[in-house]
Amino acid sequence: MHERKIAPLTGADTGTSGSPAGAPRGRRLHRLADLDPRVEILSLRPADLRDVLGGWLAERGEPGYRGEQIARWIYRDRADDWSAMTTLPKALRAELDQVFRFPSVTTAEVRESVDGTQKYLWRLIDGEAVESVLIPTRSRDTLCVSSQAGCALACAFCATGLFGFRRDLTAGEIVDQVRRLLARRPPARHGVNVVFMGMGEPLLNWENLATAIET
Repeated sequence: MHERKIAPLTGADTGTSGSPAGAPRGRRLHRLADLDPRVEILSLRPADLRDVLGGWLAERGEPGYRGEQIARWIYRDRADDWSAMTTLPKALRAELDQVFRFPSVTTAEVRESVDGTQKYLWRLIDGEAVESVLIPTRSRDTLCVSSQAGCALACAFCATGLFGFRRDLTAGEIVDQVRRLLARRPPARHGVNVVFMGMGEPLLNWENLATAIET
């Protein structure tokens, strides 16, 4: 397959190395909270987001419609930073940024084949890397996203298994891959399929996968 390399769309490496391949899964997940203790907003199901965010806003005396504004920015407009939510007061955006964060998924590399297929390499908050693929067709596009960094199954036909298991992705990191791929599609495109056939075995990260699907 002939490919051309596209310049990175956003920032690259966070500069933090990943956890040792042999480290227990729970320890690697715990490191994410050590790196940034804020609540990852895209890891909340929509119903949980309303409850958590609604309670937080109510404690600060904010009107009820603020939660609806934020939900629209997140789910409809795909905002990935509080500063982008210009319908919110600047002081409120600063407070939100102190407590809640968006997934730190940055573009390390993009490759595009002659048929329009685009392969994305993402860098995560702890320096781990995962891949997603946008596959365009006449009838609908397919988004192929990762559910884990590395994989423990070591299937003979799969290159990911050669790297071993690194860690589960958070629900927010799974969702953010989809959001970023959707943002790369031309406007007014036809339907889309989402498949979890990137890096990792999705059923071994079921809890986070289920949350991502609901979101």
